[in-house]
Amino acid sequence: IVGETMIDFVKKMHESIAGIIKDQLKQVASAREQNTPVTNRLLDAEKLVAATGEILLYDTQSGETFINLGSNSQLAVGDKLIVFKQGVALKDPQSGEILGYTDEKITELIISEIRGPKLCLAVNNKRDVILGKGLKIKIQKPVR
Repeated sequence: IVGETMIDFVKKMHESIAGIIKDQLKQVASAREQNTPVTNRLLDAEKLVAATGEILLYDTQSGETFINLGSNSQLAVGDKLIVFKQGVALKDPQSGEILGYTDEKITELIISEIRGPKLCLAVNNKRDVILGKGLKIKIQKPVR
């Protein structure tokens, strides 16, 4: 059981770090296209908060969404959360082993309340996008 928990933890950390690197590379490419200098802030992943969680409860009428992330994840009212689902399998070309999956963005949520160390309430402003329990959440933002 401990081994499985550790494997899940490492997978989640890998997903978080991979997301940070992907976003950093996009920012660097964008800065280069616009001929603007690439600052240390763009490259300093150590100064970013990256967390993943999931939807605990979603109210289809109000768009209110309870998420298992809170003050422990350095979240604040107004922060944007990305809702995503598992995308395409990424396979090793030699072995055929599944190495991971892409993330498919569904929508963004805005945090309206921090309710505890591991709980926040966020709002889905796009009512045409129906969410559900168990969908994954990501946040990446500069450390305050």
